[in-house]
Amino acid sequence: MTAGLLLLGSLALLRPDLALLLVPLTAPLFLTQLIDPINGQQLALPPHELALLVSAAAALPTTLAKSVRSLSSAPAGRHHRLNRLGRAATRHAPEVLLLLGGLAGLWMAVPEPEARADALRAFRWFIAEPLIFVALIRLHAGWPVPGAPTDTLVQLRRLLNLFVIGGVAVALLGLFQFAGYLVHAQFAPVSFAAGGGLLGGMQRVTSVYGNPNNMALYLGRVWPLAAALAFAKNGEQRKENNIGKSTRLFFALCSLFCLAGIVISLSRGGWLGVGAALIVLILPAARHRFGVRRWPIALIAGAIIVAVGALIFALRGGPLGRSADVRILFWQESIRLLELRPLGVGLDQFFYYHHPAYGRSLIDPVLANTQERYARQPHNLVFEIWFNLGPLGLLAFGWLLARCLRRARATLRFPPSADTALLTRAVIAALAAALMHGMVDSFYFWPDIAIAFWLLIGVSELIEQHNRASAR
Repeated sequence: MTAGLLLLGSLALLRPDLALLLVPLTAPLFLTQLIDPINGQQLALPPHELALLVSAAAALPTTLAKSVRSLSSAPAGRHHRLNRLGRAATRHAPEVLLLLGGLAGLWMAVPEPEARADALRAFRWFIAEPLIFVALIRLHAGWPVPGAPTDTLVQLRRLLNLFVIGGVAVALLGLFQFAGYLVHAQFAPVSFAAGGGLLGGMQRVTSVYGNPNNMALYLGRVWPLAAALAFAKNGEQRKENNIGKSTRLFFALCSLFCLAGIVISLSRGGWLGVGAALIVLILPAARHRFGVRRWPIALIAGAIIVAVGALIFALRGGPLGRSADVRILFWQESIRLLELRPLGVGLDQFFYYHHPAYGRSLIDPVLANTQERYARQPHNLVFEIWFNLGPLGLLAFGWLLARCLRRARATLRFPPSADTALLTRAVIAALAAALMHGMVDSFYFWPDIAIAFWLLIGVSELIEQHNRASAR
């Protein structure tokens, strides 16, 4: 393990921009602990965290050199320094608010030692490391290392390629599990039901996760980008290029595998997210195709809604059920808890206010003696962000999403190329899926989807940067 780290660090020093690609590739493996083959001990960090720290350390000389250049070229005087500081604060205001919300979340943690440890880990996973990740995306896009391509779209494609490859690996493992369950069910039907419908007696797949909903959460952010890469031309030379056609076919299959993974996850929230993403991706093309005629557009939107509803009824027996009842009880409890704690409860502290054993619980008696008492989040993005980061966190996420939508609108209004317009729609579609699924599940506070969120933010910034360069 030590030799491997030294080799990774050496290669990262040569190309820190490529080392960063390991972060989105390995983000779904946050539950996996690396083992030292020599002494058999576990490494304290999961793969994506290790890759991020190595990449950050390798980029440190570049960062320092850029800072020295910036300071030496900046005009002297207090007024100019204040102006530069003000512009930087405005440009990164949402990140500053998120950091402040995270620090407040640390301060609000309850006194139990395990709760403090959870808060520190949450600050590392959901505040510090994602901000480092997006800062490295900006660094490598703005000032590449010697020998690296300077085209922003090339770096953007690399990030997306590795993100999609990691996602399709998650989907394929889930599909293999599903195939195994199908074979097993022919001989010994399982009792862990999916919740009704055609597959009511089939065990739900989890892939690399402990819960099938986590698989749907991640793949819902991956498949729209895979679909965009499948349709992107990446230059006219790909029209007659067999390699280009094979690449497009590869990403088309990746998108289909991810969609299949969401279907077999049997996550109703995941299916709703797919419907939202499809509407974002398909309706603009339909509007361009049919012009002022609105009935075809309404028909397409209706068909997507009917298809998602049919999937829910066929495979899960309907939109309601025990999980829906449980979520309503969670939301009622969350409202009462916010009345007592309007500034939130702290980073990863919901469990210590929810579980009856800690003496702070407002849990409904219906849930008090079930597995739901172990829940660590309230299954709603507004409550999740508010509990963890308080009002500052809500403001930060709202600002980030609004800024991303503003960039997308500017790009789609005057797109420099069809590819940038397609990738922009894919980013918005992935965010739409995340928001829709987050209404009934988690939105941000898992390591993989936190990295995915900031990757989408970083991609939108790279597209904007490319557009500005093209307009010069």
